[in-house]
Amino acid sequence: MQRFLLLFILPLLLTKGMAQENCTSLLTPLDGSSQVAINTTLQWSPVTGVNGYIISIGTQPGVYDIVNNRSLGLATSFTPPTGLPANTTIYVRISLFLINSATINCPEESFTTGPVDFIPDCNELTIPADGAEGVQVNASLNWEYAVGATGYLLSYGTSPAANEIEGGIDVGNVLRYEPPANLPENTTIYVRITPYNDLGQATSCNTFNFTTKEFNPIPECTSLITPQNGEVGVSLSPIVQWNESPGAEGYRLTMGTTPFVADILDNVDFGDVTETPVIDFLPNTTVFVIITPYNAAGEALDCIQESFSTAAGCGPFLDPETGDLTDRNPELNFPDRVVICSNGPEESFSAGLEGDQVNWYFLEDGQQQLIADNSTVIFEEEGRYRVEVTRQYLIDGEEFQCSSEKEFEVVRSELPLITDVEITDGITGRNVTVTAVGAGTYEYSLNAPDGPFQGTGTFLNIETEGAIIYVRDINGCGLVEIALLEIDFPKFFTPNNDGINDLWKPLFSRDRDIILERVAIFDRFGKLLFEIDERSAGWDGTLEGRALPSADYWYLATYSDDSVKKGHFSLKR
Repeated sequence: MQRFLLLFILPLLLTKGMAQENCTSLLTPLDGSSQVAINTTLQWSPVTGVNGYIISIGTQPGVYDIVNNRSLGLATSFTPPTGLPANTTIYVRISLFLINSATINCPEESFTTGPVDFIPDCNELTIPADGAEGVQVNASLNWEYAVGATGYLLSYGTSPAANEIEGGIDVGNVLRYEPPANLPENTTIYVRITPYNDLGQATSCNTFNFTTKEFNPIPECTSLITPQNGEVGVSLSPIVQWNESPGAEGYRLTMGTTPFVADILDNVDFGDVTETPVIDFLPNTTVFVIITPYNAAGEALDCIQESFSTAAGCGPFLDPETGDLTDRNPELNFPDRVVICSNGPEESFSAGLEGDQVNWYFLEDGQQQLIADNSTVIFEEEGRYRVEVTRQYLIDGEEFQCSSEKEFEVVRSELPLITDVEITDGITGRNVTVTAVGAGTYEYSLNAPDGPFQGTGTFLNIETEGAIIYVRDINGCGLVEIALLEIDFPKFFTPNNDGINDLWKPLFSRDRDIILERVAIFDRFGKLLFEIDERSAGWDGTLEGRALPSADYWYLATYSDDSVKKGHFSLKR
């Protein structure tokens, strides 16, 4: 028996750093669209690093009764083969297939189709083609989609009436029909297909025909003998062998390093051999194989894909029972962003799982520097880093390593420092603005250390007596607070020497940690007129012995914590 020697090297597919957060989304139609055509083609944005897309389409959230988990390879568009139902909300989920990690189910999106106000046109038979000869008697009948159709009436027979075998059967909304019995040999078969919907059925549709030949069954599918489907630890230079299929005249092999791409062999004809040696498989690689027997009558239909993984393999390995991919790589869930607090205690970070070796690298200018080689690390500076976790395995006496890695960013933040509290009169209370500085990003809350918090330090028309403002770093570096001190600043005074309100002076208080130290008084042009401290008797409304007129005057009060309060009062004569 002739044998073929395949000489090739498998490309090692490393899909890393991909994407859990980089899901795709619909481009056509957009999420939330309405009046979408029932024969629309769905398109979505590509995602770098994925090994394939899987689409599911349904008429209820999470219920995919139109298309369920259809693998599309790397195509970023899909046309539902039988169209979409009219006047219906359609739900679409696009999943990202990754060869070395779990499939990512992107968020479900939806749109609504428009109405159908027409009867569908006639369509054509596609397989067998009209006028074809030498057709197998067990051939299936296939036709093209008729836009707007919700089902098809099928008739076929041995005369142009096309109804001797089956006449006018409703096959539903499908594009293929398997006759329940073989067609007559060496006979011209006539076929008529009539699309229909709720408005009616197409009229005067053409009759198609083809001619059968003597019965000669196509071969059945075969399966791997060695390596076995799902086997791991396969030699790097194995003999690939499969079972003989009765009646087969030859075999075609498709091989790839993903379920979707034939990047090793693309339907290559091996003649009538049932085995072939392979040289130089790469280690740690899963190989996906489809073997298709053929003869003069045709080739086996719908043969399943099998797989095996080479020696010292980390995977992924395809479980033949569940269809799921598994591997031996450590599951690394380290965050994309780490915060170090400048004015907080020194903190160590962990990779989150145990490994035989954990390495931490600082990345700069295309270079990497090892900064730690244990399970925890302390970061000294901001920048890009990478953690690599490696586990050792011993299987069948052979040692090998499986690793996972993750790039992430380290940023610096710090506890807020309150530098200013400004209190002014509001319409129904006091307006307070707290200013906090530092390397972090801060948010503010009134009287509630657990929030809710807001992005600004300004609070309008509040009761300041006993109030506390809380300021926290949104990166988690801590929370500080400041208690507001309410001092009585008189609204007016009347310096007319009647012994009542002749002097203007606020109440200086020492009953709290924060003390009012001094108050400066200004006219409306900003000219300093007088300064008051706790030893002052107060302002009598004069400047250099000259009585100032009735008007509004402004004050700036300074506290011991360097916070200030601004306001105004009236001088009345």
